[in-house]
Parts: sequence; structure tokens; C-alpha cells
Amino acid sequence: MTINRRLRFLIVPALLVAWCTTAAGAARSPLAPDFLMRDAATIIESAHITEPDQQEVVLELIRDYDAQCHKRRAALNEVIQVAPESGSESDVVIAPLAATQRFLDGKAEDTKWLAESLRLVLTEQQLEGFESALRVIGRRRTLPQVEPPIGRIDLIDFVSTQLHLEPTDWTPEVRAILDDWELRVAAAMTELELFDVTKGVPFRVMAQQGDWEGALAWREAWLHHHLRVRDVTRAAAASLMPHLSSSDASLIDDQVVLGGRTFNSRTARLASAALKGNPTAEEAEAVRLLLAGYQAEVEPTRRALIEAQLEAEGLQHLAPLKRKLGVPCDWERLQQKQVDLLTGLKEVDDRWAERFEASN
Repeated sequence: MTINRRLRFLIVPALLVAWCTTAAGAARSPLAPDFLMRDAATIIESAHITEPDQQEVVLELIRDYDAQCHKRRAALNEVIQVAPESGSESDVVIAPLAATQRFLDGKAEDTKWLAESLRLVLTEQQLEGFESALRVIGRRRTLPQVEPPIGRIDLIDFVSTQLHLEPTDWTPEVRAILDDWELRVAAAMTELELFDVTKGVPFRVMAQQGDWEGALAWREAWLHHHLRVRDVTRAAAASLMPHLSSSDASLIDDQVVLGGRTFNSRTARLASAALKGNPTAEEAEAVRLLLAGYQAEVEPTRRALIEAQLEAEGLQHLAPLKRKLGVPCDWERLQQKQVDLLTGLKEVDDRWAERFEASN
């Protein structure tokens, strides 16, 4: 059966929307990661399961869960591997999507079975530790695959290692924000996994067949899911800032909200060199005042540049497809915007550097 390209262009996004609708429930009950046996020791330790008999029961449940994971993956891979060899457009595009939906349904059932089985053998406190360990494992496995660098940041880990705030140090406001982030990022990662699990087969087939509309719809959805993980983390980091010390708020703003992006500043280099040269107290204060003036003037443009860079993130993947279709793309506009902002930054930087040199 051959599917009209325009019809398929409508079907593919519709199925993706169905995934997102299903995955929205993951915000309340995140799906468990696959193949837990490799992390069984960590899970048992996190859940404080110390009795040998109890440990053995939990390990047996994990073995059964992993066996189901292998079956689900095998069924999905069989469809994905066969689809590109088929001459039927319905097979190469729709079949992988349908198989992925079945994979999702099966994973939801397996997660439910595991949770219900664990409730029979674990205390409430142990169950909470078990579920917390699964969320951490899921983040460690999935976040490194996120396209935008900010999306790879584990915010709870950042707060612990970079801000040196352990859970016992969290205020109620910080805890509420991080708990909400943990659930939201779990849901976003579920959507991302569901999208990436097809290994891009439908996209590659549509591109090979010259179906640029379908390929573009696929690529836009792929990018949307990656950016969603990034945006969930940026929003949570920004929400944390009012509840942190000024130094911690500045660090999380710079490293998470703005992604650690830097501008090669001549003025900053001159100031740093001057402060390292054993200046008098008055000289050091003069340097700091000049640097503060420079930073105050340059900051709005610097943030605007970073926001333009973030807005353009990932659009390079869409630009070739949009050019083929003659569809406008923001990629070129945002590139020019960044050039203009960089030019403005350099002008401000040069002016303050000259002022700094003239004062020394």
C-alpha cells in the first residue's frame, strides 16, 4: 500500500503528538529504565535493602523485569531493521512508529508490574529509595544523549557538587523546585527515548525517497524533544535563583541558565592581569570599579547574544531541509543577529580596554 505523501506528512506528526500525550502521564509515574541488573547493587544500596532474603527477592524481580526488556527491545528492533528493506511506504514509516507505541505500552505495563511487585516486599521508605535510584539511573543514562549541552546537566547533581548543597541543606522552596524538576525531566526524557528509539529510520527513509515534508516534520519533532529537556532544566535553574545566596545564584545563572557561554574580553584580561600584579589597595579598587562599569554596560548585550545562540540551537539540522522546500528558516536570521551582537560587544570591550590602558 502506498500512502499519499501529504497524508503521511499529517500522520507522522499526529503519531508523535500521541506519544507526547501518553508520555505526559510520566510526569506522575516515570517509566523505569530498561536493563536494571547492571545497576542492581546501586539500587539495593539506595533503597537500604539489607536483609539477604529480601535482596534475593528484589534481584529476582529485576531479572524478570530485564527479561521483559529484552523481549520488548527485540520486537521493536525486528520492525526497525526490516522496515528499510521493504518497498512499502507504510512499512518504512508507519510501522516503526506503531512498533514504538507498542514498546511504550509494554514498558508502562512492565513498570506498573515492577512497582506493584516491589510493594509486596519493600517498606514505604525502601520503595521511595528504589524509585529515587531509578530516576537517577534514568538521568545518568539519558541526559548525556541530549543534543543541547544545557540539557545534559543533572540539576540535582549540580546543586550538590557545584553549590555544595546536600538534600539535608535544602530549604522547602529549593526542595519543591528540584522535586518538580526531577519529575518534569523524567517525563521529557521519556518522550525523547520514545522518539530516538526508532534510531532515525523513518527520517532516513523519507530523506532517501525525497519526501522532504515528512523528513522535516520528523526532524522538527526530534529537535523539539531535545530542546524540551534543556528548557525544563533552564526554567528550574532560574526558579532556584531567588532562593540561593548571591554567589550560588550567580553561578547557577552563568553555568545552567546561560550554559557557561563566555565572551573573549580584552578588558577582563587586562583587569585580571592588573589584579595579579600586586597593586596597592587604591589601584586594586580602581581596577575593580572600571571592571564593574564595563560589566554593567556589556551585560545586557552579552545576555542577548547568549539568548540568540540558544534560540538558534539545533536549527542547523532543519536549515538544509527547509531550503529544499523553500521554507523560511530562522537559522540565517539568528546567525546574522549573533554577528551584530558580537560586533556591539567588541565595540564596548575595545572602548573600555582603551580607557583601562589610559588609566595605567
